[in-house]
Amino acid sequence: MPASDRWRFGPYLADRIRESGLSQRKVAQRAGISEGRVRQLIDGYSKSHGVEIPVQTTHATIAALSRALGFPLRQGLELAGLEIPESLPDDSLAASSVEQILAELGRRWAQVDASIEPVSAPLAHPMSLAELRARSQTITRLDALAREVREAGDPGGADRIAALSASLNTELEVADAAEVRGSRGKRAPRGE
Repeated sequence: MPASDRWRFGPYLADRIRESGLSQRKVAQRAGISEGRVRQLIDGYSKSHGVEIPVQTTHATIAALSRALGFPLRQGLELAGLEIPESLPDDSLAASSVEQILAELGRRWAQVDASIEPVSAPLAHPMSLAELRARSQTITRLDALAREVREAGDPGGADRIAALSASLNTELEVADAAEVRGSRGKRAPRGE
């Protein structure tokens, strides 16, 4: 049996990336690993001189991908065949209500920047790229939470969460586009 047939984390990672709507490159950037490493983790092997070598990974890599994509760390570690620390907290989004999650997000965001508006309010001012990147994990977790809440039978709560996620994601895309224009030596028009 090929090594990739025994590698259960790869298909799981590919599904999480597909669900996130992000490219492998963007996931790699958010996780702080190379795009090639993401491909190896999906495929279950790396190649050296035409020989497939079964992929190995670390707790830190799975944790970085968990943060970038919002999947449960415990599940990622298990699928990657890594030991699960006894001290690992329950990271199930379903363990909390929509209101608890949104309240906690608001509390944490206020700690980062007191000028950030409450989660229930629409975004009234563009956020800096640094603020938006800090929220990329939250966007991914919000998407996962919206799916879980919808599956649990609360479509209204799922719609509120999805709307918040979409709003934050739009702001991130606008800031990323402005950064790309700036890195090419072009100035973004005022008001963007």
